[in-house]
Amino acid sequence: TPIQHQLIRGETVSGITVFKMNNVIDGGDIYQQVPMSLLGDINDIFDRMTNLGVIISKKLITDYANGELIFKPQKNIQKGKILKRRKPHESELFINKLKLMNFDEVNNIVRGLLSPYPNVFIKFNDGIIYVQEVIKYKSMKGKDKVILNNLKSITNLKGKRLFLKLKDS
Repeated sequence: TPIQHQLIRGETVSGITVFKMNNVIDGGDIYQQVPMSLLGDINDIFDRMTNLGVIISKKLITDYANGELIFKPQKNIQKGKILKRRKPHESELFINKLKLMNFDEVNNIVRGLLSPYPNVFIKFNDGIIYVQEVIKYKSMKGKDKVILNNLKSITNLKGKRLFLKLKDS
C-alpha cells in the first residue's frame, strides 16, 4: 500500500529498509537502507524491490554468519501517517475529475494500480472500462494528447483505444 500511495502522489524515489522490530512501527534500529527508483509500473517496482531484497538478505546472512551484523539507531523517528489499504471503489476515475488532471497525474494512478491491485476504472452508462496503460503523444498541432490503452471493458469499447484531452501538463 505505501508504494501505491507514493506513486499516486508523484514521488519518484523510495527505499528499502531492513531494521529490528520493536514496539514502534518502522522504529527499530536500522541494518541497511537502500534507495529505490519508483519509475516504471507497479510490476517493475515490485521486481526492483525483490532484487534489492535478495541482495540485502544475502548480505545480512553473511554479516550474521561472520558476527558482523551491525544495527544503527534511527535518528528523528517521526510517527508517520499509517496509510490504509486502498479499497476497490477508490480506483474509480470520474470523467469530470479526469478532465482536470494532466498526463503525469493520470499515469501515476494507472501505473500504481495495476494487478494485483484494483485497476483504475471509468463507469459509463453502458458499462465499465478498466484502464491499464496511459500513452502520451503529440497531436499534429503539437499539443499533448493522451491515450488510455489496453482497456479491459464490459462495454462495446473492448480492445479499442479511448482518446482524451487532459489539461496541459
